[in-house]
Amino acid sequence: MLKEAEPYALAGPQTMTMETSMNVQLDLRRTISILALFVLAIAFLIGCRTTAAPKEDVTEVAVEETVSEEIAEDADLPDGHLSVRTLFAEDGPEAERGMYRVSTPDGEGVSGPTRGSSFDLKPGTYEVSVSVGNADAQGSVDVRSEERTELELILNAGVLQISSYLIEGGAEAPNPLYRILSTETDIQGDRETIVSPTRSSSFTLPEGSYIARVSDGQASVDKEITIEAGQRHEVDVILNAGFVDGKAIEEDGSEVGNPLWRVLAGEEDISGDRATVASPTRSNRFLLPAGNYLLYVTEGGRTATKDITVTAGERLEVEITLPAAE
Repeated sequence: MLKEAEPYALAGPQTMTMETSMNVQLDLRRTISILALFVLAIAFLIGCRTTAAPKEDVTEVAVEETVSEEIAEDADLPDGHLSVRTLFAEDGPEAERGMYRVSTPDGEGVSGPTRGSSFDLKPGTYEVSVSVGNADAQGSVDVRSEERTELELILNAGVLQISSYLIEGGAEAPNPLYRILSTETDIQGDRETIVSPTRSSSFTLPEGSYIARVSDGQASVDKEITIEAGQRHEVDVILNAGFVDGKAIEEDGSEVGNPLWRVLAGEEDISGDRATVASPTRSNRFLLPAGNYLLYVTEGGRTATKDITVTAGERLEVEITLPAAE
């Protein structure tokens, strides 16, 4: 009976080995299936990401291309034309001689300063300024492509023309110097200079009141004037002055070569001094306001003086004899 049982005993282990093998194979298939699903999931995710990325790239490129096209389109727009007209006043005469400047709203210069009043400009907003003499005006304007734009600037100013004479109805002052001052004085009694000394006798000024100071030689006159916008003002200034020609001679009647001349006030002050009217000069000609003076001449240590009276509009010739040299 024991011998019959041996085959059975041997058959048991063989049966267990086959079952184990079948279980291992089943686990392996499951593992492979899971790995395959995992790989497929990863592939799907990568595919979705790859598919979405080109859409973003395409969108960005499209936007960039659109912006570039717009910039290029603006840059290629044809210029517009700006014509500026400057008036002295509303409905007043036109100012023909102005200095113009065109700039962007932030102050960057685009054109000028220039005498020209016409400009070819890229489309945009500009600030335009003009100055004529001592008057100026500003304005803002929009320039459009291929369009003509006109801008009118108002100076609110007038023109002053000064003529100066030695006497009323007499000869003109030979070499006048003009200056425009404010009517107001500061705490020290000085006036603000509006126009510095100049030989020009014509001025463009904003409307208002001013002091016109005219000087020639030692003569000087202030005259208050009022400027109205759009008006031309012709003003005569009378210096009330005359000429003095000095001649220095020796006791024998010969003329002294190159003496030094000086003009002093005709009257002494409380200290017994005379104010200097004309500082020492080699010139022997003086233009003086009508009145009394002391003419002073010196040469080589020798000195001589003479009281004189100047009459407006006339010429006074004066001979002064220097003492003999010691």
